[in-house]
Amino acid sequence: MNITKTVYRQRVLEILNLSWVLALDWDEDCEALVMDYYGRIFRWWPENRSRLPPNDKTIYTKVNSLVSIDDSQSVESTIYLLQTSLRIKKARVESATIDLVRVILLCALAVDNDVIHPDCDPGLPLTMLFQKGYQLAYTDAGIEVHYQKGWVTVPLPRRSAFEFL
Repeated sequence: MNITKTVYRQRVLEILNLSWVLALDWDEDCEALVMDYYGRIFRWWPENRSRLPPNDKTIYTKVNSLVSIDDSQSVESTIYLLQTSLRIKKARVESATIDLVRVILLCALAVDNDVIHPDCDPGLPLTMLFQKGYQLAYTDAGIEVHYQKGWVTVPLPRRSAFEFL
């Protein structure tokens, strides 16, 4: 077990240091990052659900079960710190994005605890997406990827698209 929590510390710094200023324009790589995230959470995707919002409670519950109660509380403290900082900056961050930051941090702890292999970390593509200046929201139309000029709706993928990967 990696008791130094190196990946977690790195992710906390990356998240807390984000400007949360939206990217100016659409980047085609964003859809690939969203799909990469879905490919990495496939093992937790319930078989009876054909579609799954990116911030579905099922994913949070599963990832949260991979870490200790103390680690989970550490994530919540970091989320509180982030939300306080965002209020001070008067920055707007989508609630789905905050939900996914929780997933990112829990996954980092699971990597540190050798429960998730670093190459399979679902938090990595999300971190990259947020570092590029994009936020995610979920609507009935699909996954909205927000940037300064608006948003692009990425269709919610079906489970069957990942079954044979």
